[in-house]
Amino acid sequence: MNRAKIKYLILVSIAVSTLYALDLYAEEDAGLFFSLLTRNPPESSLIVTDPLGRKTGVNLLLGSIKDAAAYVNQIPDSHAGYEASPMNSETGGASDTGNISVQIFKNVATGKYNVSIFGSTTTIYNLNIDLRNSLGQFMDSSSVFGWVDAGGMVQYDVLLDPNPGAPAPVVLKTVTFGMIRQDLIVAQSLNQIGEDKFVTSLSKTVNLAEKLAGVCDKRKHRKDKPCQPAIAVLKLFIKRLEIANRKCDSSDNCGEESEWAAFHKEHGKDHDYDDFFREWDRDDWHKHKKGCKRFVSDEALKIIKDDTSWLIKSLGGETDKDREGHHDRQEGKKHD
Repeated sequence: MNRAKIKYLILVSIAVSTLYALDLYAEEDAGLFFSLLTRNPPESSLIVTDPLGRKTGVNLLLGSIKDAAAYVNQIPDSHAGYEASPMNSETGGASDTGNISVQIFKNVATGKYNVSIFGSTTTIYNLNIDLRNSLGQFMDSSSVFGWVDAGGMVQYDVLLDPNPGAPAPVVLKTVTFGMIRQDLIVAQSLNQIGEDKFVTSLSKTVNLAEKLAGVCDKRKHRKDKPCQPAIAVLKLFIKRLEIANRKCDSSDNCGEESEWAAFHKEHGKDHDYDDFFREWDRDDWHKHKKGCKRFVSDEALKIIKDDTSWLIKSLGGETDKDREGHHDRQEGKKHD
């Protein structure tokens, strides 16, 4: 055997040994950490499911927060815990916040992790996600914010790869039209949105967008893959929320009429919108809008707008934020 061949075999052996060592190192040092902070009140559950279908978390449907039966630990090298804030020192009342943590200390698999949040009561939450890669380095944290209704459930998919050089985890939220309507109900229960007539009108806008989404494949221009009519109505829905968030008086125009006029000018002659305009023209909102109390809190605007943006993306659309990010990236390339 010549020297060159011997040298080649030695290099291959070293490479294989290094990769094997890195695999072991990855198992020991990669970690995944979830922290769910809830308030008003802190009665919620958090279940994380790994790519193999194993679960770890706290499930209050199985027992109280102090009951061992509520804690699920199927994922190897994982732990679920709960920590409540101190009791209210002024009133002597119960804790107003709580934190559920799910920690996977090693053996983090590449793939999709599902995160399910469900509430025993209506609660506001903040979910933080941290990934430590196979070199023991923490990657950029992800944080999502929202609310979940009593008996309701919110789900996120976290796509990740703990290997060095892999992109940061991608967080995707599963949002339906029903969830947007539920957002409006929750906002009203928390006094963060206007009176019934206003909420009903907003819900009808969502209903009409859903109806348009249901007939997307029957459109005249089927080659246009995104469901543009439904997307356009959802964007109008967001505009209505933003206008109400300005806290203008109900007797003022507040800009909503001009938005409707612009929408009609752009889409009024498009037959894909015929059902929308037909139903909207005979809606009761037109009788009540001048005297109806309408407002949207900053918190409600952020949550409902974010959820609607997730839904727009699921329909193949692009939000204003996406376009701004794309524009910034293109400008960055020009300067490079």
